[in-house]
This record gives sequence, C-alpha cells and structure tokens, in this order.
Amino acid sequence: MSLPWSDIFDLYISGCGGTNAAVGEKYVHVTEGYRGVCGTLDVPELYIPKATEGTVAGQDYIDMDPDVYSMHTVVNEDTGYKLQPEPGGFRGRSRYIQASTGMPPESDNPNYYVRKGNKLHLRDTPNRVVTLLMSFKIHPPSLTRSTTITEHPITPPQYDMAIVRWAIGNYFLVHPPFADGGLDVNHGQGLINSAREMLVTPRDPVADETMDNNNFTRQLGYDFGI
Repeated sequence: MSLPWSDIFDLYISGCGGTNAAVGEKYVHVTEGYRGVCGTLDVPELYIPKATEGTVAGQDYIDMDPDVYSMHTVVNEDTGYKLQPEPGGFRGRSRYIQASTGMPPESDNPNYYVRKGNKLHLRDTPNRVVTLLMSFKIHPPSLTRSTTITEHPITPPQYDMAIVRWAIGNYFLVHPPFADGGLDVNHGQGLINSAREMLVTPRDPVADETMDNNNFTRQLGYDFGI
C-alpha cells in the first residue's frame, strides 16, 4: 500500500529543508508532483470510459469538464461511427470556417474533433442533437486542507518517492537555491527529471512470453532459433 499523504507531506517538507515556504505551499507542490506522476503513468482509476454528452444543433462545440486531462475516443452513439481527431489540429480546422457563420458547414453528423481549452470543437457543425460517447483521462484530485491525510495516492507504492521528488523539484523551480554565488535555476528541473526516471512501468508478463515465442520455435523436441 502507498504511503499516507501525511508521510508524503513530511518527506516533501524535509527535502525542501523545512522552510516556512515549503510548509505553506505543500498542497500546491505535492499536488503538482502527484499530477506529474499520474500524467506520465497509465493509471486506470483516472479513466472515464463511457461519458455521454449531447451536441447542440447549430453549435460547433460542446463544453468539457476542466478536469479532463486527455481525450481517448469520441463515438457518435447514434451511428456507431468513431470521430477522428482533426488532422491539422485547431489551426487546420480554421480552413473550414465559413465567413458567414464563423463555424464549419453544417451536416447531420460531425466527423472530426479537436479539444481546445474546456471545449471540444466539432467538424462538421451538427444541425441536430447528436449523442457523443466519450472516453478520456482526468486529472487526479487536487490536495487541499480538506484532504484526509490518512488516505493514500491511487498510484502503486513504488511511485511514492517519485511524487515526493517531483514535488520537491517543483518547490525549487519557484524557490531556486543559491549555488556558486548565484541562483541554481536548474536544480528543480533536475529533480523533476530524476522523478521521471523513477517511473519505470513493470513489464507485462505477456511481453516476455511473446518475446520467447519470437526467439524460438519448438518442434519435436528441437529448438530452432529465429
């Protein structure tokens, strides 16, 4: 089981030298460390697999929850067809904007999407209500004064120290230490980079089995290297 938040806060404060700033800003920096680790790892608990949202007829976007970190799939539930990410991104989408409406042409069903800010922009502009079935990844919840310090991160325990180190690095990005007569502005980023190096995902056993099958073929008791 992962360390409780109380221990992670204590380790962070100790790593920052126990300064008043480290104590006062602990929720900010530990949250950034937690978000950094969760954003790098594949954390199943942060996936929302079947969220539905209806479009508005004559409107080329739908509002998105600001906690959404990344989009995975968008499916037109009415037709069963999957929408594709806009090939040229938001800038490429602008070539389809009509001068008269400021939106792409209207049609029964949108075929492309691109997220910008808290909106999911669609192309074409739906001329009717279309139900979209979406899967996406959300940010982990922010740590605040109301956080129960006996609770644990949702990440596996082997990544506790990565959260701590990332949080300390974030602190030193804001408060760079003095070194050789000047500010060491690279110290914080170095700690964050080292935290990333700690995020080694365990190899799936199936991967080892597949590799073995690719390397050898067994036939009648003989091994043939491939």
